[in-house]
Amino acid sequence: MQISSKSLAAIFFLHLFVLTHSFGQSAIEKLPELILNYNQAFPWEKVYLHTDKPQYYSKDTIWIKAYGILEKEEKTANTSSVPLYVELIDPKFQRIAAEITIKMDQGNGRGDLVITEDLTPGPYTLRAYTNYMKNFGGEAVFHKDIWIRDFIPGQSLGYTEGSDLQLSFFPEGGVLVDGIKSKIGIKASEPGAKGIASFGYLFNSKMDTLLRFETNPMGVGSLSFVPQINETYEIRAKTKKGPWQKFRLAAIQATGFVMEVDPLSNIENINITIQHNSGDTRDLFLIGMSKGGLVYQKQMDAKRNQQVSIPKDDFLPGLVSFYLMDTETNILAQRLVMLHPFSNGIGNFLTDKSSYQTKDTVELEVEITDEFGRGLPGDFSVSVLDSYQVISSLKEDNIFTNFHLSSETSSEIENPFHYFDPENPYAARDLDDLLLTQRWRRFSWENLRLLDNRSVHYIEEGLSLSGNLSGMKKDNSHRLALLINPFSGEPIFHEGDTDPEGNFSFRGLEYYDSVGVFLQAYIPIEKGKNTWKVLKKHEVNLSKVEKPVLENRTFATLPTIFYYTDDDAYLVKVKKVNDMLDQMRKFRDIELGEVTVTGRRSNLVPDKRAEFYQNSPYTSLEITEEMHAYQNIFHFLKTKLGYKVIGDEFSLSPPPILTLRSGSLNTGGVRFIIDGKPTFNNLLAASLPLHQIERIDILRGPNVPSIYGANSEGVINVLTKSGNPNPDFSKLAITGNATMVAKGYAPVRDFYTGPDPEVPLGMDYRSTLYWNPEIRTDANGKAKIIFQLSDGDSEVWVRLEGLSDAGEPVFVMHKIKVGEK
Repeated sequence: MQISSKSLAAIFFLHLFVLTHSFGQSAIEKLPELILNYNQAFPWEKVYLHTDKPQYYSKDTIWIKAYGILEKEEKTANTSSVPLYVELIDPKFQRIAAEITIKMDQGNGRGDLVITEDLTPGPYTLRAYTNYMKNFGGEAVFHKDIWIRDFIPGQSLGYTEGSDLQLSFFPEGGVLVDGIKSKIGIKASEPGAKGIASFGYLFNSKMDTLLRFETNPMGVGSLSFVPQINETYEIRAKTKKGPWQKFRLAAIQATGFVMEVDPLSNIENINITIQHNSGDTRDLFLIGMSKGGLVYQKQMDAKRNQQVSIPKDDFLPGLVSFYLMDTETNILAQRLVMLHPFSNGIGNFLTDKSSYQTKDTVELEVEITDEFGRGLPGDFSVSVLDSYQVISSLKEDNIFTNFHLSSETSSEIENPFHYFDPENPYAARDLDDLLLTQRWRRFSWENLRLLDNRSVHYIEEGLSLSGNLSGMKKDNSHRLALLINPFSGEPIFHEGDTDPEGNFSFRGLEYYDSVGVFLQAYIPIEKGKNTWKVLKKHEVNLSKVEKPVLENRTFATLPTIFYYTDDDAYLVKVKKVNDMLDQMRKFRDIELGEVTVTGRRSNLVPDKRAEFYQNSPYTSLEITEEMHAYQNIFHFLKTKLGYKVIGDEFSLSPPPILTLRSGSLNTGGVRFIIDGKPTFNNLLAASLPLHQIERIDILRGPNVPSIYGANSEGVINVLTKSGNPNPDFSKLAITGNATMVAKGYAPVRDFYTGPDPEVPLGMDYRSTLYWNPEIRTDANGKAKIIFQLSDGDSEVWVRLEGLSDAGEPVFVMHKIKVGEK
């Protein structure tokens, strides 16, 4: 596949014009420095989601372990991004059906998504991305296709082998050139992009048979021949059951360059042959790029054909993209190859028994080593699946194939582990054929424009809230007070400033689940010794989070059909148990009668914030709009008779103390509680802006709870608007402020471990028997896994994925046969 040389030259021109003319260097001479600058400024970030299984039922939970790395030159580190945005995409309506934000810590995070009953059976996509990934568009976003299904036999994705075979052809290097032998990658697919095995013949205009070819079950193959410009060529191909179909090859160029890259015939070296008939005598430049960095470069004489032999040990394991260029950086040919594909971690499992029965406890020792037998310490996650209920293929995408292949190539790869399976004798050949059909998305020449783009998406080290003030005069920045009020827990207070244009951004925030957000903009004005807060009548606009564009998926990576039948005794039994459990759950539900929708005042929710003093305070102060100019509650109460403030009423460190006029510091002053909940100090009360407060209840004498002591000078209960179970929404719209409900990090839940095996009626036929996202191997690469089997007498798959401390992706599977008790 070929990149436009004109567009590349245009990109280089912007960056190289000044340097070229100032220092006399050509574009090709400045290319290594340009690539280095780009790679240092924009390292490549990868994320991967290990889910407990690839297929789910309604009301199932998708258990997730997230892994993230950052590749910079030839070094791999844990990603620095903290928020990871995970979404479940419903392709039927092109919508986000569910979403969570996972908090990443040292490149690891965990979370879960519940599949609601309104999601109909069919294919869905999980996608995950960070804010930084938005710099590169959809190319960098992680996608994983899953299937939500009913417990019925024979559900199909709709692929059927028919008469409409599709063949795509990909000349090595980019084009076919007259008189020069060329290799062509082939991709055979059905409608819908599902790969399919096929075979066919290449004919010339005289209908002479030049060669026969075939593709593997994923539709990947290749052929080689010498094209002639005065000839026409026809391909006739078919599937096993389909009819013969005719196809034409791409046009043959009279002149051009062909680059043949052979990574297979020699164990130690890559052999590259460059041929052309263009008559061009300018020097040629061969460069190799891997992990976004320049790893090989060589200048060659274009007056003759060239052959280059490069040691494979000069490269790290992974994809390498070779480019042939002229002195003006025009790309003449390109080729993607994989080096050291079998350099992966190895997993060995040792069980405590030779055989197991239902309800047994399994003690499994796992040992993870590299290809040289050295132990790999690292962080891993493990799922244990009932293989009779869940189709989990060894060849489907995993963290190893994703980080090395799927995340760096341009299309959906079917059964990617097929190309890395050490027991597959055709793995290396098929992988090389596959790469003929792929484009490398790890590095795009067009992304060099990011070096001149000031509005890049940064690496988020926490949650962010941003926006702007509308209608504001320039060069008139405002102070900002941000209050994050969790529905459970203590409020969080932050301060900041807008820029002269009114833009603002709070970064590095940390909060969980749903929270209320209140933002106030004001200008502080000095009046004597005091600083007054003057509200400005500008509208505060909170920005919506930018999301990547939803992409159409072919779902070619999913199984074609789930081969379950009605007479499968085991599945029939599982279905009966699941139906019975569903029926029991329904019996526990309460059927509601007729529902009457009433007005706000008809039937209020009990307000428990003041029930410990029977909602009868000593006195109560309602906060009105005229009081909003006060900085905080201390600034406000200082003006009321009977109170004095000790310390700076505008300080948060330390916060002031409120006492009675006749009181002393020995008693500790007035105690504050917020919405009926005690606070540890006065900081939270001092940080609350008055716009967020509904009223202030003052308690004295018998109203004071005994927990505050007999010597207490009183208690003040600050009742906030967000804490009112019956809010008056007509009073919430206040200029100079913005409110919203935001979602923070997803709370972490633990996996349900199943009923007690000693309980006779504790039936357990879950498809996921065990899920542990926090497996840590020691310095020798060893860890112990303990889990309980279910009532299912089936085969159990143990699937382990994760990253070693060196950033190496590891995937291993183990099978356990379970007998009936």
